[in-house]
Amino acid sequence: MKRLLFVIVCMSFAVATAFGQVQGQGQGQGQRQGGGQGGQFTRLTPEESAKATTQRMNDSLKLTARQIAPIDSINLVFAKRQAKLMEDMGAGGDRTAMMESFTKLQEERTKAYEKVLTPAQMATYRKQEEARRSFGGQRPGGAQGGAPQRPN
Repeated sequence: MKRLLFVIVCMSFAVATAFGQVQGQGQGQGQRQGGGQGGQFTRLTPEESAKATTQRMNDSLKLTARQIAPIDSINLVFAKRQAKLMEDMGAGGDRTAMMESFTKLQEERTKAYEKVLTPAQMATYRKQEEARRSFGGQRPGGAQGGAPQRPN
């Protein structure tokens, strides 16, 4: 009887652990549900992504009332184009070609920003983008979500 109870407890623990690992896996850009390091990612819609980008830009660049609407429009157009690229990649697209398309898309978006932002705002934006690029797309906790990297 004790053995049976022990086996049931062990199997329950194994199933709970495996289920927790599957639930904790997230993909791509999105918001973490459930908080902490656990939880599941949900992909932002292009509209949500554009709003979040505009809000982040407003916070860091101190956009004027006249700049918010055009920046939001630019962000929405490019968020939709980015979502399409992600969709194409999910359907077995070429990753290298997709990265080149993302780079081109980002350059086009920056040119569109230049028409709306002041030179000082553009300088700040470029510094922020450079810092983001130098971070290398790493996620908190390590490169590409892997094991934490030790400083050299």
